Amino acid sequence: MNINACQINSNIKRDLTFNGAVVEPEAQEKTQVETSPQQTLQKEKSKKFSLPVLLTTSAGTILPILVIRKYQGKSLQSGVFKGTDFKAKAKEILKSFNIEYGLKEMLLTSFGSVFGGLAGGLVVDKKENKKSKMKEAVFQLSNIAIPTSIVAGLLKLTEKCKNPKAIFPKIVAVIAGIAVGMPIAAVTSNKINNTIVDKDNQCKRKLRLKDCFVHIDDLVGALILAKIPFAEKLHADKILPALYGMCGYEVGTKQ
Repeated sequence: MNINACQINSNIKRDLTFNGAVVEPEAQEKTQVETSPQQTLQKEKSKKFSLPVLLTTSAGTILPILVIRKYQGKSLQSGVFKGTDFKAKAKEILKSFNIEYGLKEMLLTSFGSVFGGLAGGLVVDKKENKKSKMKEAVFQLSNIAIPTSIVAGLLKLTEKCKNPKAIFPKIVAVIAGIAVGMPIAAVTSNKINNTIVDKDNQCKRKLRLKDCFVHIDDLVGALILAKIPFAEKLHADKILPALYGMCGYEVGTKQ
């Protein structure tokens, strides 16, 4: 049987076509490696400590707190840096970051952390990682704002109960708000990333078990909003800025 050489060549080119463009076998293999979970895991493990990102994230977290304190009529005592009792001074400095948290205060602090981390990451990082950082920022912002806002709305509904101070309805509101908000946040962040941030690299980030741990800040924030006694005893409001700072740092170091 005679086989046309041109037909063979055409079939080979068709087999190596990727989204309408001819791709060499080496390039095709490279594309698969770049998008493989193994390489993503290697990138996560190869992250190095970044002092600039840490500094910008810290600044982004602290500045909103200082602004909120000013708005709430609180200010740093002038004599806090005087004297030699370093332990007492440290306590006073920590107290200076105490604020009364509501939904607006949480969003301001968290957004400041994320944008601070993003700013530092965009300045110091390579060009190929910038879109990854922007997509991570969208993911973190969605996963903070949406569940927390839903919890705040549900908590307002609990105020209409016969006993507004009852703890059980508040706990249900917290759990339901986070459970509903997590998938909504994932869908929202994917939509924004695929239509605005990076149209050329369509990807769908599914909600994984590991991502549930990201919502520890939402849980702490929700407990503070609900004013549940054991959260107040644990001083959950003291660790909330640190949790938001971790989110911001994750954005700034994303690869």
